[in-house]
Amino acid sequence: MTTEQTFYRYRTVDGDRLDMIAQEFYGDPFDYVGIMRVNPAFSGVMFLPAGQIINVPVREQSTARQKILPPWER
Repeated sequence: MTTEQTFYRYRTVDGDRLDMIAQEFYGDPFDYVGIMRVNPAFSGVMFLPAGQIINVPVREQSTARQKILPPWER
């Protein structure tokens, strides 16, 4: 059984880094690894060239974190 992954398509701007994009899409700069895996050409690049289209994996909303947080932080 194969599961297809869906992606956001993101056009880079001057000064973008994978960790910054992870922060924007996932709320955590350390989640850049998944973005790097689907864009291997940029795995060793500190700053991404402006105007490049990269794929950012779409993640399902996790309810696990919501169950841990108190209601006022959800």
